[in-house]
Amino acid sequence: MTTMFGPHQLRPRAVLTLLAEGFARWMGAHIAPFRALVAEHHTAVVVQGIHLDFDRPDLGFTDADWLSARTRIHVGEDGQRLAVLLDILAAERRVVHGCLDLRVVLLAEDDSLGAAPGSLPEVLMGRFEEAEIQPMRARALAQDHAAPNGGELLRQQWDTLLCRSACEVADQWSFIEMVELATHARERLFATAEDPDRAARHVVSVPVRSVRAGFRRPLYVFDTCRILTSVHAGGDGGLIVTHALGSPDNNRPHLRVREILDPLS
Repeated sequence: MTTMFGPHQLRPRAVLTLLAEGFARWMGAHIAPFRALVAEHHTAVVVQGIHLDFDRPDLGFTDADWLSARTRIHVGEDGQRLAVLLDILAAERRVVHGCLDLRVVLLAEDDSLGAAPGSLPEVLMGRFEEAEIQPMRARALAQDHAAPNGGELLRQQWDTLLCRSACEVADQWSFIEMVELATHARERLFATAEDPDRAARHVVSVPVRSVRAGFRRPLYVFDTCRILTSVHAGGDGGLIVTHALGSPDNNRPHLRVREILDPLS
């Protein structure tokens, strides 16, 4: 579908949608359908980290007739965390590698879907293969993934209202839509510039090489979300774009997203 692609590559939003679908399909085939996980086992997961890496050469819409997605899931020894690993392939060539870091939560047995940190029930842990159970800990947003190579080139702050189109069934933000909102914030740097300089043109002119996101706590439907975006030069001539998303009433971000962009040709 053309909606899965931008002018440079497969959209990060499309990759995250495939990650979510891969998780649901794998769990349904091997452990329990997600509906049963929630409704019968009163268990769910929240996304704490996202890692996307796009391989060169970038895949364009006309480069392949179809895509293949391969999903693996690992669970921590204590049942508190899951890692969803996805490879997207075109004609057997990997074009994207993605990972979701998930925290298991236990749900209140009512319609509120209130949740507290917990572990997978023993009956579900027993359905994992031995090789799928591994030592695991939380992986923070990798601050050393690509270090800035100079001062700040661009900065912008703006507020937006979170409507239900950006939220999931419990009326809290969707991790897919929040990363998409970071993409919007980067493109706004160019669209709102009165006289776009080289850096402002750069942020919309090249592929994204990697995305890292670390979630701390959610916002909810009809909350105001403040997005602060800054751009620095990277060590290879590319750009590092960082986004801090959160509440205007709280200086500590609820979500941080880092995008690494290719050099400008």
